[in-house]
Amino acid sequence: MTSSYDDQDTYIPGSQPSDSPSATDAPRRIFPYPINSRYRCLEQIGHGSSGSVYKAHDNQLHRDVAIKFIHRSDLQERKRLLAEGRVLAQLDHPNICRVYEVAEEGDAVYLVMSLVKGQHLNHWREHFSISQRVELIAQVCDAIAEAHRKGIVHCDIKPGNIVLQEDSNPLTAVLVDFGIADSHHHSSASGVGTEHYMAPERFTEGARLTSSIDIYALGATLRMVLTGQHSDQALEALPRDLQYVIRHCLQPDPTQRYANAALLAADLRAFLQSRPISLRRNPWYRGQRLWQRNRWLRGTVLVATIIGLLLILAAGFYQSHMRDRQLEQVRMHEQVTRLESQIDAIYRSPRHASRDELQRLRNAARQWVERAHDLPKWLSAYHYASAGRLFVQLGNNTEAQSALTQAWQLGERSDSTAMALAIVHQRLYTVARSQAFNLPSASSREDALALAHSTHRLPALHYLDSVERSDLPADYLRAMRAYLNGDEVEADSILKNGKFPSWFYPRYELGLSLAIEALFNTLVRQVPGDTDALIESMQYYGDNLAAQTPSSIGSYIRLASAYLELVHYYPGPGGENLERWHQLAEQQLHYAREVDNEHPMYHHHQGSLLSRDTSQPTEESLTAVRQITRHYELALRYAKERGTEPRITTAIHLSYLNQIRTQQTTLANLGRSIEPLLQRAQVIAERIPEAHRGPSFYLNLASQHRNMAELTSGERSEHYWQRNEDALQMAYSIAPDLPTVAANVGANLRYRALYLDNQQARLRLQDAIEYLAQSHQALPNHGVIAYNYAQTLAHMLYRLSEEDPVYAQWHQRAYQQIVEGRDTFPRIRFFSLLLLDLQLFAPPAELRQLPPLQQLERVQQLLDESPSNIAALNHVRQLVIDYQRWRLTEDVADLQSLRETLEKTTSEHYNRAYLHASSAIIWAGEPLLSELRPQLIEMVKNLPGTQIELAKNPANLILQEIVVSLNGDEVSPGLVAQCEANRAQDPSQRYMLEIWQRIERLALAVEELFNLPCRHSTQRDLIFL
Repeated sequence: MTSSYDDQDTYIPGSQPSDSPSATDAPRRIFPYPINSRYRCLEQIGHGSSGSVYKAHDNQLHRDVAIKFIHRSDLQERKRLLAEGRVLAQLDHPNICRVYEVAEEGDAVYLVMSLVKGQHLNHWREHFSISQRVELIAQVCDAIAEAHRKGIVHCDIKPGNIVLQEDSNPLTAVLVDFGIADSHHHSSASGVGTEHYMAPERFTEGARLTSSIDIYALGATLRMVLTGQHSDQALEALPRDLQYVIRHCLQPDPTQRYANAALLAADLRAFLQSRPISLRRNPWYRGQRLWQRNRWLRGTVLVATIIGLLLILAAGFYQSHMRDRQLEQVRMHEQVTRLESQIDAIYRSPRHASRDELQRLRNAARQWVERAHDLPKWLSAYHYASAGRLFVQLGNNTEAQSALTQAWQLGERSDSTAMALAIVHQRLYTVARSQAFNLPSASSREDALALAHSTHRLPALHYLDSVERSDLPADYLRAMRAYLNGDEVEADSILKNGKFPSWFYPRYELGLSLAIEALFNTLVRQVPGDTDALIESMQYYGDNLAAQTPSSIGSYIRLASAYLELVHYYPGPGGENLERWHQLAEQQLHYAREVDNEHPMYHHHQGSLLSRDTSQPTEESLTAVRQITRHYELALRYAKERGTEPRITTAIHLSYLNQIRTQQTTLANLGRSIEPLLQRAQVIAERIPEAHRGPSFYLNLASQHRNMAELTSGERSEHYWQRNEDALQMAYSIAPDLPTVAANVGANLRYRALYLDNQQARLRLQDAIEYLAQSHQALPNHGVIAYNYAQTLAHMLYRLSEEDPVYAQWHQRAYQQIVEGRDTFPRIRFFSLLLLDLQLFAPPAELRQLPPLQQLERVQQLLDESPSNIAALNHVRQLVIDYQRWRLTEDVADLQSLRETLEKTTSEHYNRAYLHASSAIIWAGEPLLSELRPQLIEMVKNLPGTQIELAKNPANLILQEIVVSLNGDEVSPGLVAQCEANRAQDPSQRYMLEIWQRIERLALAVEELFNLPCRHSTQRDLIFL
């Protein structure tokens, strides 16, 4: 072939024009000579004065080959072709054309070679950069080095004998035409070659051919390829290192050239890599090259990424849209890095209201997700990945999982994306485990745990394993892996003792999750563990996390939630820890309010905290009820506005139901209507998913049905009582092994017994005692369960008369449990009240041995020491004590004390239905106090209408009967009719009528009141109704 840059053909001394077809003949599609039929001619691809080259197909091996023929009249060329075949047969190198067969068939001498598709190097010279051309010559040097190792000298290296393979990436050069090569198998005339590429010694007759002539030819070829000229003056435009290399190759003295082609290749690649070449040993030069080489490494990771990606794009694809893609990726990377830094700075800044700042960043992430829908896939992936990384740092785990998964599926599988996916799946795994443990049934818990394992744990480990390099501390990754593999103890040890930068707060986030989970595994699920040590660990992680991220609400909310749970599950002996947990929860919520006073969980927990202020039936309790309701309604409102995860909304609903149950009791004790709360509870209950309707849900439902039963009468009341018992059984069937559930069922059954006659009440109380005994045996240190157990035993005792054969047995059992509870839980002073009532209405044998007045003094002492938060009940007890004292002494001073105590009943503080009923019974039944009859009538007339006409609890029923019997002419006909209807329809109200009739009979025989067997039952019913 010819070229405008190198138009010289190889010169062979003594060659003559052949009689074969000339170069101007048209390309042929048949071979010039008949040869082996396995080869089928496809086309002629080259020709010259001494021969031609054909593209053929090997029918036997099914591959395309190149076949080179020599014209029959050119004997010298025939010999040269055979020599070339023998030389190439010795060589196996990717940059040397391979020979498959050398054959002589009649007049035909041909060489079968690998087909190299492409043009000669001189054809493409201007299309490549200097670096690319140098790299191609370096490849040729590799090929020549291999030939020299086999003892073969090419003798005719030039651009025309270097072919660039088509479609090769990276570019590949192939050296061809070893036809005049020299080896120990073949000696060639020293004058054969191409003039501009022949070393000076080649022109000396009989000169010995050595590898240095190929070094010279390589230098000449490099000069031609880089400058397009054969003149040394053209070298001045080249880099200094290339000038040194070329001049060293072209030295007239062969001994001054490169010793071998491998050294030449090494220098060329040193130039390409900005390393010093071997020819220049000046220290200043070497330092300069080192500086140039390392300057890029000192750049930022971002700049290095840009340069690297741009080089890849320029070298590999040559497409402008790829550059745009890379620039967009870099822009996104810069932007998300900047926003991540902003989030980190907000968290670390002194505690302040950070909600608006974080919400702005959260909205930015959501905008990226929205824009990603309309972008090309490659750009959409970067948007999803960037948004996901922000969501991870902001704690929006569900949104983070969605965005990062989209990015991963679209091909954005960088280490940073994998690490973010591992972190978010680890967090969601922790949440899913907690949710699973809180599900109502064992089967649903097992299914949820299996789902958490497959949905979050396994993916977290997979993504963690795919991370090759991470900026996160190695010990943090080890701790994550240990936790995901189920070794929480090892994970905790690593987090506490591993090597972490002082500023790295994610260790405390993970540690806090582990500590809280382990703590409640021990308290609730009874997994073996040191509760106090786990609380200390939780506080260690929580305090450190809050110290490093004072403006992040996460630690405050989680700690407040944990402390409020400890109120229920770890009150301490006698409740000694309650005040501590309340104070710690209040402190954390105070911090949370400073950071984000509209956070749903802040209002949720604040509502739970305020429930401690509803234990006293006072106006302050009513205020607390209003505040609790407000906080829960705000929690639901803000959860809806923020699009909070359904699991959190469900938790708020469940907690709200619990609070409504407590508020119903508080309002009822204050004489307020509870119907609005019942209606709200029904709405809240309908929003709770079926899967989350556990024991707590059904206990709340039972409470609602109980309250509805109290507000109705007749068949409707019985209907609600039945639904109450059905809900209790459902709660117990879901969690029969949970002691607190059994205790709640027992307490509800005790309440039901209040509305039944003695026979039915005893059956209910026996069931209640069985449930509470089971709970007390499982949790003997649980003060509330112990109190309910003792109280239920007392109720059973008060349903018996002293003549009953089992009275003494129940009396001993109740007395023993009450005294044991008082001694075990000294901080629960309600045990003292139980003991007070027992001594007042059913005194034990040792108390009865004392004189009556001493009995009353001992009871009075217990009453004086009782809690002040049940003033109304204590007022009833004081009435009974004052009345009994006056009956024993008939002293004027004692009568005056009784009169003063009775008059206090009308004060606003004691405006309670059961208290008025008790006072009215004493007033109406005592002839000696007949002068107070007008005051009694005035008192019952001034009671709120809702207490007399609407409320259906036993005390109000007694009041209705008192009003009708004492002042029938002045009461409304409707109230009279209501009393008559109650007596006829409702068994529980007929029982109330029986009580009133018994009281009327007692009033006729005041002197015998305290000597009758029924006296205890009568007054006991009052004190507990």
